[in-house]
Amino acid sequence: MTSCPLCFTGLVYAREFPDREEPLRFGVLGKLIRNALVTYDLATDTLWSQLLGVAGQGQLWGTSLEPLPSLLMDLAA
Repeated sequence: MTSCPLCFTGLVYAREFPDREEPLRFGVLGKLIRNALVTYDLATDTLWSQLLGVAGQGQLWGTSLEPLPSLLMDLAA
């Protein structure tokens, strides 16, 4: 699950990736693409667009993550 407080988005992607035994492990950088956070995978040193789920740089460049269904909800009473 990724969330960006700057553009008020929350997205969920599958961590399993074809041809990989281990699931992807994501972290967050201080970088932005189109005013949204950039995530990175520790194992492949790949940078991902949080909004698009597409690798923009690194070993998995040009590939896409599988989006999973999710809901963005307001928890205020």
